[in-house]
Order: sequence, then structure tokens, then C-alpha cells
Amino acid sequence: MIFEGLVAPIEDEIRSAIRNWSSYWESMDIEKRIEGNLRPINESKQKWEAPPNNLFKINVDAATPNGKRGSVGVVVRDSLGSILAAGVWPIPFEAQAHEAEALASYYGLNLAKECCFTEILYL
Repeated sequence: MIFEGLVAPIEDEIRSAIRNWSSYWESMDIEKRIEGNLRPINESKQKWEAPPNNLFKINVDAATPNGKRGSVGVVVRDSLGSILAAGVWPIPFEAQAHEAEALASYYGLNLAKECCFTEILYL
């Protein structure tokens, strides 16, 4: 996988993503999480942008209604915007939003690995 000009094995990136998510949520104020003050606000008007030539872009998302079981989705596209791989998986446990997003990241990187997409852009 290439990120910021560095080449790294996908397995290392998966471990790093899981550590980063865990560290982030451990550092958040638990009382605010319980009160629901940390809900994401989707005010973004961003449009999907294609990756540079010879790279594949992975987009992931997750949905979990109020800590219940939800699902994750993954789409892998090339520089022309063509969908090369996609998948949707159920979350096999009751998950909070941050856990679901971390699981989506895991599935996205795992799908890229299984499809042998080694030159990826993961945002």
C-alpha cells in the first residue's frame, strides 16, 4: 500500500487503523459520549474525487442504529471511477458508531488485500 509516498504492507495498516481508532475513542470524554454530544454532523458538500492513475481508492461506511447490529459497506474504484470491487457485511455484534467505522476500515483493507489491490489510496 502507498500512503504519502511510503510503501507499507496492508496487514501493518490494518493493525495501525485499529490502534488509532482505539486510542481516539479512549481519549474522548466518556460522559459526553454517553450524553450523545459527539454525534457526527454531515454538512459536507464534498464530491467524490478519483484517485491518481495506477492507484485504487477505497471508500467505506458503516451504519448502526443506536448501538444495535448494523452493516458496513466498501467500494473500490479506479482512476476512471469504475467500481472494481464492492461488498456489504452485517456487523455480527451490537456496535457503537466508532466501532462500526473501525470495522468498515478493516473490511475495506481486507477486501483490497483479497483482490490483490496493493496500490491503494485510503482516506
